[in-house]
Amino acid sequence: MSSLEKMLGLLDVFTTEQPIWSSEDLIQHLGAPASTCYRYLKVLHTSGYLARVANGSYVLGPRIMELDRVSRESDPVYIAGSPVGQRLTIDTGHSSLLCILFSDSVMCVQQARGRDVPVGLFSRGQRRPLVAGASAKSILAHLPMHQLRILYARHAEAIAGVGMGADWDAFKSALKQIRQQG
Repeated sequence: MSSLEKMLGLLDVFTTEQPIWSSEDLIQHLGAPASTCYRYLKVLHTSGYLARVANGSYVLGPRIMELDRVSRESDPVYIAGSPVGQRLTIDTGHSSLLCILFSDSVMCVQQARGRDVPVGLFSRGQRRPLVAGASAKSILAHLPMHQLRILYARHAEAIAGVGMGADWDAFKSALKQIRQQG
């Protein structure tokens, strides 16, 4: 793993469950010399990807918000899908999700919330397992065969675990049925 990958990997530890990290915890997590971690933290802070808070701790910085705005204004999937999802939500009263395949998982790009939405609904920026939920199944059902073979090889056990096929042929059949059902 390159030093750049290690530095950017520090951003991955920040979650909604643990949004604040002390520099000491980041050093321990990275497993690199403290001087290396402090150098990474300085670069990430200077560039706005991290912001300092009390006692030498860090949170995600304003550059992340800026990039999210750029993404919302320029991502072709978001731009094309958002009006459709919002119209669907208005017409049905139910929530709609726009999701993409990302790193062997499904990520929500946009959500339009319907009436009486429960707390914790899948929302923008959240990832779910590759085979969890209707969004994932719909995405899988429309992927090209070569990509499905690769995903099946890596996730056969999880696919079988959710009843989408105990073998390759059963998996292809389950996806065909999803496509036929719309």
